[in-house]
Amino acid sequence: MRSIDPAVKSEPRGRWLRHDDPLWLAVLARLRHDIHHHPAYLRAEARWLGGRPEAFLHVEGEALWFAPCIVRRAQRPGVEAVGRTLDVVSPYGYPGPIGSPEHAAPGFCERAFDAFLAALRQRGAVSAFLRNHPCLDALPPVDESPLLTERAWKTVLIDLDGDLEAIWSRVSRRRRQQINKCKRVGLQVRRVALRDGLPALMGIYDETMDRVGANADARFDAAYFHRLAPLAGHLEVWLVERRETPIAATLVSRRCDIIQTPVGGTCEAALADSPDSLLCWELITWGHATGAGAVHLGGGVGGRDDGVLRFKTSFGPGRARFRTVRAVLDPDRYAALTRARAASLGVAVQALEQTGFFPAYRAELPGDARAAAPRAAGR
Repeated sequence: MRSIDPAVKSEPRGRWLRHDDPLWLAVLARLRHDIHHHPAYLRAEARWLGGRPEAFLHVEGEALWFAPCIVRRAQRPGVEAVGRTLDVVSPYGYPGPIGSPEHAAPGFCERAFDAFLAALRQRGAVSAFLRNHPCLDALPPVDESPLLTERAWKTVLIDLDGDLEAIWSRVSRRRRQQINKCKRVGLQVRRVALRDGLPALMGIYDETMDRVGANADARFDAAYFHRLAPLAGHLEVWLVERRETPIAATLVSRRCDIIQTPVGGTCEAALADSPDSLLCWELITWGHATGAGAVHLGGGVGGRDDGVLRFKTSFGPGRARFRTVRAVLDPDRYAALTRARAASLGVAVQALEQTGFFPAYRAELPGDARAAAPRAAGR
């Protein structure tokens, strides 16, 4: 690694970066990163989540540790009465933290994480919900306590090293049959620019969200997709078409030789043909031909062992670990916020805690107008 720019290099210290700070992109230029770390992605997420896109940078000599996040006010009915307070959440997907611990003394990631939590407390944050990146993970192991907990799930990572025939042989027999059937009935996969593919993607995505019963509050709207326009150089749309009519679509990102599909869907009338089987295989084929390292298909809905996860595991045995960390930074205020939220809903605090949602003062209950949907794991 060549010398760090003087604007970045320093003695051990941390600082917050705004999304429009040139240093944000300068740091990304020095680190392996994904689409989820780009400031344009954070801006789109911040509008959706109702907060400000920021990032915490910790520097020790040549080593960098970088954590993007959304900083927001706690704004649930009943919670405002407790006073102004902040909480922090990772954007949707796999946003980090990322870093270069190989250029630091042992314990660098642990020190950086501690500095991050201390900086949050200094700003008056009451809680933090963090998602890691399964391939670019600089989030240290967590020493669990009542105030700091970690949860982990398996996610599917298809290694593209080796011969394509060997990769095909690891696809389940049933999935291979489905892919071959898609080809026999004439389904075609087409790559298009983000702008050109958005209309088809949004229509198919909305139909899919209707089918799975996702509430409007917990699904991307047209404005969200259009806010991704600055990422046109990093995102494209892949379509599966039958006689030139799109029947499945997905966003595709590729950064640091990792291919991912952040958002997609399938038309209900095409489910029996499983066009997403062909789409996933074409992604694997394309990635292998162009020298990518892996296709990260992700896990089940909300980390569950469900049909979505089983579909993804049918493409191969590769697994990675997706982690989330829940930190209560101000226990007294966290408890007060949770009591206020429970009172506003007319339920006991335990009813919110039993949802498993974090932070509990943002939890939804069955029948709530803002009920949790497939996307929600921490919001």
